Amino acid sequence: MQVVKYLVSTYDLINSTDKQGDTPLHIAACRGHISIVDVLIKASPSFVHSKNHAGETFPHTAITGFQTPTFRRLDRQVVFMKQLTTSKSYNIEEIINTTDNEGRTPLLLAIHGNIDSDLVELLIVFSINVNKRDNQGMTPLDLLKQRPVSPSSEILRRQLISAGSRSESWDQQYASPIDWAAANDHYDLVRELLRLNSNSLIKLSSLRRIHRLEVVWDDEEQFDDVAKNRSLVAQKLLHEGDHKRGKNTLIGSGYGGWLLYTAASAGDFAFVQELLHRDALLVFGEGEYGVTDILSMSSDGGQFEENIGGLPSVYKQEMKNGAVHALARGGNLDILTDLLGDCSNDKVLSYRDIQGSTILHTAAGRGQVEVVKYL
Repeated sequence: MQVVKYLVSTYDLINSTDKQGDTPLHIAACRGHISIVDVLIKASPSFVHSKNHAGETFPHTAITGFQTPTFRRLDRQVVFMKQLTTSKSYNIEEIINTTDNEGRTPLLLAIHGNIDSDLVELLIVFSINVNKRDNQGMTPLDLLKQRPVSPSSEILRRQLISAGSRSESWDQQYASPIDWAAANDHYDLVRELLRLNSNSLIKLSSLRRIHRLEVVWDDEEQFDDVAKNRSLVAQKLLHEGDHKRGKNTLIGSGYGGWLLYTAASAGDFAFVQELLHRDALLVFGEGEYGVTDILSMSSDGGQFEENIGGLPSVYKQEMKNGAVHALARGGNLDILTDLLGDCSNDKVLSYRDIQGSTILHTAAGRGQVEVVKYL
């Protein structure tokens, strides 16, 4: 520190660069020396905008430094990033959206480099433009979706969406015309698309594709009516098939699971009741739609049970039994506790799978430590 202060005050070295165009500020940031960063910036405030040959500012090189062997400790990285984004020596918001030669902001660079989620979260807070695109046209959300799905990536995804991030590639890859038509309750358009290509119904009813679309649609206010609209379209398709052919064509063709899932996702319990009245066995799921998928569509398990009160109790018990075992197996403690509510010990013991295992057996067998502790 004293050497740096001496050199800065005595010689004109502050703007000197090495072969990569890095200034002392770039190097100090890359090595995690925040106190040196402050000294250099105080000596020359305009220094914050300096770029090296790669077009990187000092926040860029700080992100790059996190990936080097000498700066791997996460605790040090978090402390440094907090100091970097909250320093009083400069206004981080003035430089946080500066791009390098590849069009990457520090946020884009961090996500591309698979930097720890705790560090990326700090950048999201200060990133005024979370839709900045790199030279390949990728937004932060686009880059994140290229990473393997994990709890941390899911948290970052939700934070980016909450901050207003968009993903054009997501819509292009997963949302087909019939998806958008159904999402906006354009039933006539849905019918025309099905007339042109009957295989579009397979796309519309694919659980895997629906899960991918729900990742975006469930988190954005502008898509609040999507579930309701899709349910209306499904109901109209069912009724039109009945009217034209005089039988449950969609249910008979194996689309009952999709219909029930769609109705439950919209909270349309009248439609749920109608479907189960037509075929009570749909309660056990059908095809790729399992009982847990259908039950999970209710944001409140108690409300779901209340609204399917007309079902035989054995069906309701089987739905909840399958759900709690799936949640225990997957380690989803929050939803599991909601579903169990104030269940008595005897009631919890009654939830057994085909092998007679309790949900504690299930959680223990899958190594779900938090669920085991709770139970």
